[in-house]
Formats: sequence, C-alpha cells, structure tokens
Amino acid sequence: MRLDRLRVSHLDAMFDAIDERNEQIATMRASRNADSRDKVKGMRLVGPATMHRIRATLRAALNAAIRQGFIDINPAKHVELPPATRPKPLVWTDERVEQWQQSGALLRPVMVWTPAQTGAFLDHAHNADDPLYALYQLIAYRGLRRGEACGLHWADVDLPGKQITIRWQITQHGWATSLEPPKTDDSEAVVALDTNTVAALSAHQARQRHQRLAAGPKWVQTGLVFTTPPARLCTRPMSPTTSSASPAKPGCHPCGCTTCGTARRPSPSPPAST
Repeated sequence: MRLDRLRVSHLDAMFDAIDERNEQIATMRASRNADSRDKVKGMRLVGPATMHRIRATLRAALNAAIRQGFIDINPAKHVELPPATRPKPLVWTDERVEQWQQSGALLRPVMVWTPAQTGAFLDHAHNADDPLYALYQLIAYRGLRRGEACGLHWADVDLPGKQITIRWQITQHGWATSLEPPKTDDSEAVVALDTNTVAALSAHQARQRHQRLAAGPKWVQTGLVFTTPPARLCTRPMSPTTSSASPAKPGCHPCGCTTCGTARRPSPSPPAST
C-alpha cells in the first residue's frame, strides 16, 4: 500500500487478521482431526508482546518516512493494542508442588525453583554425567542469561582468578542463531565465580579436551566453553525438559525462568566459598 494512503484503519485490520490467525491456529491445535493438527504444527501464536514489537517497528519506519517528507502523520502512533504484561513468577512451594502433581497443570507460565529444588536438579544432572552440567551450574549459581552462558568463550574464563567476563551471547532469530554482544552495556561485565563452579568448569574443560582429541580433524575450533560434539553452538536452555533431569524424575519440577531467581554477583565482590 502506498505510504500516503496508509490509514489507522488499515493497521487495525492487520492486527485483527493476526488475531483471527491466532484463533484459527488454536482451534486447529485442539481439533480431534490429526490432519488439522498437522497443518498448524510448528506455527506459533503472535502474542500481545510481539504485536507491540510489530507496531514499534512499523512506527519507527513510518517516522523515518516523515523525516524524508513522504508522509505527514504516523498512523502506527494511533493504533491501540491490549496491554502486554509479563507473567509474574511464582515459587514452587510444597502446596503448589502437590497441586501440580495431582492436576498436572502449572499455576503460572513461570514457576521458580527453590534453592533445594535447584540443588536436586543439579545433583541429578551431575550424577547422570550430563555433558552440560557445568552450564547448569554456572547459570544457577551466577545468574547468567542462557544466551550469555552459551556464548561464553574460554578466552574470557579465568579459572585461577575465579572470574569470567561476559562479552558475547548467542541470540536466536527464528530457527537461526548468531553470536552477538550482550543486550546492554551493563550486561558486559566481570562475574566472580564460587569454588564449586570453578571445579565444574575445570572438569568440563578436561571433558572437552578429550572430545577434541577423539574428534580429531572433525573438531570445529570455536573457542566456546559449551558446545555439542563436534563443537557446534550450544543453545539448550536451563530446563529439565532438555537435560538428563527430566520432569519424570522425582523432585524435578518445570521451571520457566532462565536464572532460577539467582541474582548475578559481579566483581569486585569476593567469590563465594560455597
């Protein structure tokens, strides 16, 4: 549509079409017909937050058109959308765990582990010899985002000094991934390590060396701390559904957060001893 003919009504119709598509996908997902469910397999709903990002992108583009003199007003500025609220996290109490075990339904999309539940997950991952145990340990103890942990390089790890430097993160765009700087300047920081995490990273480094020797020329030298053989990018999240500690294991509960409520502890705070 020509810029000078674009109206608020056109944008309202676009968002109405997105709502209709969401309803169609939801209906077909709930259908008893397998063919109908297969037609929407892999399709994602466009939530309120994504709609706000769509409008923000369009608004920025139309502002550029105003600066270039193509249009006089920005129709995207006057589009009204329902508020996009983030789900509030809820801690797994004994009562909530019992209710979840009886019904199988989560109380909220984001359920946060207690320290004891986080410890149960880490213990099980360690005992199962999960190759990414050190990744889970690092995220749980130091509060890194998933992308920051997966994008960590050995060049930014100082095990004798008990600290790491956050300089990169792995970002996912659809099905593709890329290595990019952290989201904000504050994210690019030095993070102190505790003794247990240093030990986990040291054991992981030794494991990776054995994998590199076994792979030989097939090994891809990326410099990343966490990889999947032969050294591909690792994008697995901190979730028991993607590790050896599955929800079927007693004591392991779903977790929708990325850091389990752990606050990052940057330098110059002294590394924790436990």
